Amino acid sequence: MSMPLVNIEGDGYRSSLSTQAVRLKASPVQACNETDMSVSVFKSHYSPVYRWEIFNTNDLLIPTFSVIVENRFSSTITVAPYTLLSNNKYNIVVTLSLTHDGITHYSIHTCYLMILTSPLKAVLFPLGHATVLHGESLTLNASQSYDSDVALHNLQATPSLIYKKF
Repeated sequence: MSMPLVNIEGDGYRSSLSTQAVRLKASPVQACNETDMSVSVFKSHYSPVYRWEIFNTNDLLIPTFSVIVENRFSSTITVAPYTLLSNNKYNIVVTLSLTHDGITHYSIHTCYLMILTSPLKAVLFPLGHATVLHGESLTLNASQSYDSDVALHNLQATPSLIYKKF
């Protein structure tokens, strides 16, 4: 009986906004010319353990985080919004260890993730036209600016506290 291999479902190269959750699912796939087996047979024959590790490509030695899931046919993890840094690339590695007849076998699969910054919407006060004489100050208040993706998902936006004086 050949050992199943692990596969992360979906595209191997993906991108997501920092404000979005990232959902990843790994499942075993049979080697060529093998029939599918039931969940109960798989778990009883192999004692599967999934280990998820997410590495920032700037530091591939230490995972950003690691999760272990035991005795499941497949494994799904969801990374919460703002967990991963914007404008960073990540390697997502899942290792499936299968113990059969006292021998542990490993299968590893990697996908790649780019976390993007969502677009910011600038809102300036005062609105409209402002007339300022030479030598006078003009203050623009951008505290109502917001992250458009946060607003779409009804999340609490943190207003900007930046004021620019000209």
